[in-house]
Amino acid sequence: MINPFAQVPVFHIASMARSGETVLLRSLASHSRIKVVHNLGAHDEAHSEQLFEYLKHYQNTKISRKHPYVKPYDVEKGEVLVLKQGVWEHRFPFKGVILSRNPVAIYASLRNYDADEENSDLDSLWHHNTARLTRWMRDIDPLLVDELQALPPVEQFTLFYNRRMRALAALGLPVVHYEKFVTNARGVLTTIVNAMGLDFEDGMLNAHTDYSKGSRGHGKIDMGAALHSGSLYKFQRTLARDEFDVIVEKTGEVHRQFGYRLQWDSITVD
Repeated sequence: MINPFAQVPVFHIASMARSGETVLLRSLASHSRIKVVHNLGAHDEAHSEQLFEYLKHYQNTKISRKHPYVKPYDVEKGEVLVLKQGVWEHRFPFKGVILSRNPVAIYASLRNYDADEENSDLDSLWHHNTARLTRWMRDIDPLLVDELQALPPVEQFTLFYNRRMRALAALGLPVVHYEKFVTNARGVLTTIVNAMGLDFEDGMLNAHTDYSKGSRGHGKIDMGAALHSGSLYKFQRTLARDEFDVIVEKTGEVHRQFGYRLQWDSITVD
């Protein structure tokens, strides 16, 4: 018989890329009983890539603490492994929560991702996102890849968002919202760690102090910056109103399942 105390739970944060996963993982990683598998730092170490690739196809909700891929994490009894499931779809039942962010903010974040001081022409940079969305879609629904590639940017995004988030909504897992996380971090983090069978720790609210200011994490975020709500309406700097309207219309069926009401000057979650 397998010793249950030799097993560590694998807890998924299931979402869509650019939904705030890294900043959430940063808070979770500061918990004394949580080990984040990958995608926290700017570059993953070989052992984290190895465990991530293994867990992508892992059928169980627990794994041995003595497993060769788990050993580098020095997991102790009572700890939890947290796995980000952002750009692939797990084919087996899993334990976890869904992290949701409103689609206009995700699209704006994607549009801005490759911009820098030398090139801020967002239209000319979109081909990078076509490559990303194509790669991600191959891991989620390869039958939609050709359709995605034939579409203009907004429609590429809405096709991917609808496919990814509709499937997550159907799982019936607890949902946490990025918008609530940045305005009520204590409440959201308590919900997540309680779902893991753990207690909230105050240090999770100050996870940024574990990093130097300006240190780069996954997704180019500043790991040393305190959690703030300044990103909630940042999309207004990037999107034209007609783009906003198209995204709201084409994702309406799905984003409403997550409780969103989207207006240019008012993003609310029921």
